[in-house]
Amino acid sequence: MTRFAHELAAERPDWTAIPEILQRAWQWMEDRGFGEDAPAGYCLTPYDGEDGVMGPVFAPNLTLEGWFDTSHPAHAALLPVAEASGDGGILALWDAGGVEDPSGGTLRAVVLSDGSGFTVADSARDLVRLLAVGYDELQEFTLGLEREDDEAREAVADFRAWVEDVTGERVPDELPEVDADPFPAWLSQQLGEPSAG
Repeated sequence: MTRFAHELAAERPDWTAIPEILQRAWQWMEDRGFGEDAPAGYCLTPYDGEDGVMGPVFAPNLTLEGWFDTSHPAHAALLPVAEASGDGGILALWDAGGVEDPSGGTLRAVVLSDGSGFTVADSARDLVRLLAVGYDELQEFTLGLEREDDEAREAVADFRAWVEDVTGERVPDELPEVDADPFPAWLSQQLGEPSAG
């Protein structure tokens, strides 16, 4: 078990199923020394943090504070795993459970940001591929846009090669927006907000 997975399990012992591809990605990052102890705690990236490149930063001690307290049913369905953007966006795994899912699975990667939420990947496999694209931040408007920052793409070049080897699929220049995203409606319902439409 990676240090990251161990610390994440200590923070959220109620969440028992971490996808194997994600655990393997964390192992790859730790094997290359891409983890570090920061003032806020342990963090992990798919690139050397000394490159000065920004991107999602895995942190096992993130919380859903400000969204849901631990007694709310939605808390059990969301596992925050990374900082998604500089504005405080959180990347989380979402156990969609009974929510209708066109992909047939129930685990998605979502971002909670600025009072709203959106899906960034329909599976852990797609999440790992998304990280290998080299986005600076995971914002709703960045999905579907080709990465133009050569420095960011270069920073994740080794990770991209590993992802392509492990998945047997080419990492695209961008990942498309998720069609028929059920997360915003689910999130609004959990927050007690009226549904749009």
